[in-house]
Amino acid sequence: MKKRSKQPLESVRPWVPWTLLGLGVAEIGLSIFQWFELRAIQAGGTAICSLNASVNCETVWTSPFAQRLGGLTGFPVAGLGVVWGLAAAVCAGALLWRARTGRPTRPAVLPVRTVAIVGALACITFVAGSISAGALCLTCLGTYALVLGYAGVSIAALPGGLQPGSGEWARAVGLPATVVAVGWGALLLFAPAPPPRDALPARSAGKSTGTGRDVSQFLASRPDAEKQALADALAQFARTPAPTQPELLPRARVLKGAASAPVHLVEWTDVLCPHCRHLNDALEQLQAAVPPGRLAVEPRQYPLDGTCNSDVPQKGDGLRCTGALALICLEQAPDFWSLRDKVFGAQKTLTRDSLLQIASSGSVSRGQLEACIASPEAAAKLQDDIRYADLYHPTGTPIVAINGKPAFASPVFLYALTMASGDPTAPVLTSALPPARHAAAPQ
Repeated sequence: MKKRSKQPLESVRPWVPWTLLGLGVAEIGLSIFQWFELRAIQAGGTAICSLNASVNCETVWTSPFAQRLGGLTGFPVAGLGVVWGLAAAVCAGALLWRARTGRPTRPAVLPVRTVAIVGALACITFVAGSISAGALCLTCLGTYALVLGYAGVSIAALPGGLQPGSGEWARAVGLPATVVAVGWGALLLFAPAPPPRDALPARSAGKSTGTGRDVSQFLASRPDAEKQALADALAQFARTPAPTQPELLPRARVLKGAASAPVHLVEWTDVLCPHCRHLNDALEQLQAAVPPGRLAVEPRQYPLDGTCNSDVPQKGDGLRCTGALALICLEQAPDFWSLRDKVFGAQKTLTRDSLLQIASSGSVSRGQLEACIASPEAAAKLQDDIRYADLYHPTGTPIVAINGKPAFASPVFLYALTMASGDPTAPVLTSALPPARHAAAPQ
């Protein structure tokens, strides 16, 4: 009977498994950081890597591609980075253990390379998704560097053939698949859910005014982390100086609510921006939740396309520009707000033709709409909106200003500030919230 030959020992240079382990752990840390940043965005804050309209993590993380992928996996794209990092670190740890104990390294080299190749292929997919979003994500570049570095080291610095031989496929796939399954399941079970979007209380029937007790009780019921974030946001709003000459701000072309309302909210949106769609929905809930006459909403346009917005270096296909011009042309129509809702509602499947079809489905005919879109008057109004937005140094959309001061797009923040008639230091708010980590300036 022929004895099966022993697997030959193949030397692995000492720095290689340590480097692979470090890259895997670094990817876990970076992905967790990205996840926390995404949660801050979902709560109405901004990411530190959102620098301007073209270098903007938020645009990539909330793109249709990222949302579809999140729907399929059950958690954001950052969660996939955590899972990949776990698999990379565990497989590198197994390689380190075998190398240090003098065991054959081939059984550990195979899973390391499997993780590396899968990660490199995923990078290609994610780069394509980032390009389709029309923005550059700096932390995503960090992920690509870590993953491709892991792949480069595993291919160039580890011994043995790249392709598993006969009988090696189970070793190549088994450990990575096990770690991915366990990590995936753990994230689905224990990862924090995103903050709820539909959190505003409905105005009680027959009540024309909200009571301070109602507002305080609602705010006190929020999770501790959200209350702290809200307290910090209100303090930041209080520290921000109001315009010294508010009369120089452009006059509203269209307004939803009374011009005398104590809270005047200006919002700049992009028809293809998912957060803009969420803000549009949130403002409807906000107006249903606050007393009549308390809030006025002024819509403006800020398309993230260099074709019509010089703030954005990258030029797109023009759909965002057409959408902005179409909404400008509908501003004086009696059904403007309902048509705007329909445009945002069709955002995921919007094309130029479907946009024009929706926008001309009401009181403005297709011919009138197209003539207006092509007019210099509409183009001038769009440039007015962009110049107005530039006062707030936008890094993306939506952009929100309340009483001339930059504000957060969080529904709970907007509700709290509106119920306090625009005063972020009102006792009805501060009594229900923890102290801000940076004190507010006197009003």
